[in-house]
Amino acid sequence: MVHAWDIAVSTGQRYDVERVHVEAARQFVQSNVDQNPDGVEGLFGPAVAVPGDASPLDQLLGLTGRDPSWQPAATR
Repeated sequence: MVHAWDIAVSTGQRYDVERVHVEAARQFVQSNVDQNPDGVEGLFGPAVAVPGDASPLDQLLGLTGRDPSWQPAATR
């Protein structure tokens, strides 16, 4: 799911995913972040802070070390 977001955003496409799937992934990632706050090499980077009212997908992205507001240089 997170890699699909990577591809969609980097190619300028919209990415939608059902909330139930995002929540399942977020729970999995949160347990990893709790055990490894500095990230897991090859899996997740250190968590990126997102606003408390961020969407569930943005919360998941932040947990994986991604900035949910990232855009490729060509679209900035």
